Amino acid sequence: MSMLDMQIDRRSPSLTDRVFVIFCRLMAALALIAGLGYWMRVTGMSSEPAARFDLYTPEWRALTAALSVLFPVAALGLWLATRWGLVVWVIAVFIEVVAYGLWSGVFGSRPALLVGHVFILTIMLLLVMRLGFEKRSERLTRH
Repeated sequence: MSMLDMQIDRRSPSLTDRVFVIFCRLMAALALIAGLGYWMRVTGMSSEPAARFDLYTPEWRALTAALSVLFPVAALGLWLATRWGLVVWVIAVFIEVVAYGLWSGVFGSRPALLVGHVFILTIMLLLVMRLGFEKRSERLTRH
């Protein structure tokens, strides 16, 4: 099969595909903003007067360093609507949920952030499941 045949045979994007890409790009923008917020802490440009990275506890340094890298990488992957972007984003969100949920005694409590993450993860899971069902039904109808 030639490349032209493969392009002709390729299905046009469904509404779910389009919604998924738009949602991924919105999440990419939010992930980039979150990553820049963590980079502001690393560089000392935070609004907190004593927010110098070298004065943070080791726990805060580890969290800030990890999320300042993970969120921008996830933003790139989400913008491109790739699987690895989704995986990196879920890892970064999981780290934030653990830090501000389970270890709130160390990192403080941010209930609005936790509720937002759960809500967004639920929407993302529903979209991914819908895409999976659509692709499965497409494969079944082709054979």
